[in-house]
Amino acid sequence: MKRLATIDLGTNTFLLLISEYNDKLIPILDEQRIPRIGKDIDSKKNIHNDAFYRALEVLDEYKNICKKYEVDKIVAVGTSAIRDAKNKSEFIEFIKTHTNIEVEVLLGEEEALFTYIGGISSLGLDINNKFSVIDIGGGSTEIVIGEGRNIYQKVSLNIGSVRMRERYLLNDPPLESEVKKMDEYINEEISKLQNIDLNNSCLIGVAGTVTTLAMIDLGEKIIKPEKVNGYKLSLSKIKSILNKLKQSTHEEIKSVFHIPEGRADVIFAGVSILVNFMSKFKIDSITTSVGGLRYGIAIREFEKSNL
Repeated sequence: MKRLATIDLGTNTFLLLISEYNDKLIPILDEQRIPRIGKDIDSKKNIHNDAFYRALEVLDEYKNICKKYEVDKIVAVGTSAIRDAKNKSEFIEFIKTHTNIEVEVLLGEEEALFTYIGGISSLGLDINNKFSVIDIGGGSTEIVIGEGRNIYQKVSLNIGSVRMRERYLLNDPPLESEVKKMDEYINEEISKLQNIDLNNSCLIGVAGTVTTLAMIDLGEKIIKPEKVNGYKLSLSKIKSILNKLKQSTHEEIKSVFHIPEGRADVIFAGVSILVNFMSKFKIDSITTSVGGLRYGIAIREFEKSNL
């Protein structure tokens, strides 16, 4: 059986999945690092030179891990930060030159589709049910609705935890006026989803914002996939956590909630996006999935080839 590595080069986090496939995806190793290549991209529209080297450091480490695990193929995909950057060609060429890894830049709707497939695949749910998957990334938020693999709607919104934090939350902790302006913009974006149908669907959350919320609610100091995967969070509980985060400094968030460096300053913005979304559509709970884009891309690769 061949081994595949899929790498999700996100705005804030680089996620590595090493997997095999035998009628279903079999995860071997999950890793995450936070190089934040999307720092200042909302205002400057370029990936900063320093971020080139932060990305390179993580990808060099990931290549060594892949060698140790005898990976046969590496597939890397870029999302919002790379998609939006004016210098994305230079970044992709830099990564190719220094690591021999080719980065495929996904369109927003492609990112949404494979996030959906990856999100539901790791939960072992009845494939015939109706699902809605939300992925709050650093630069964008993807929402996908489907039944099994039949996708009804897929939308990518230009709101993300890093983008909102850098644009609005300039104080630590944030001022009420900053939070108000951020919420207004988030709701303005969410209002574009006028024709979205979430009725009778199970809402699934993937990526760092939701998995971190599950970790906080469980009282864990680190994310434990076996506990987080499938964990259900109520909107009232999420609002309670949001209120505590709003009143805390970044250092307090790191120490009290055990949120790692690189996520502590953006978690409040990410949770704000989630609360506004769930409130808008009157959704009272969300189920956490440790799957997501890298899982969906792995399934794509295994199914289109004979790895």
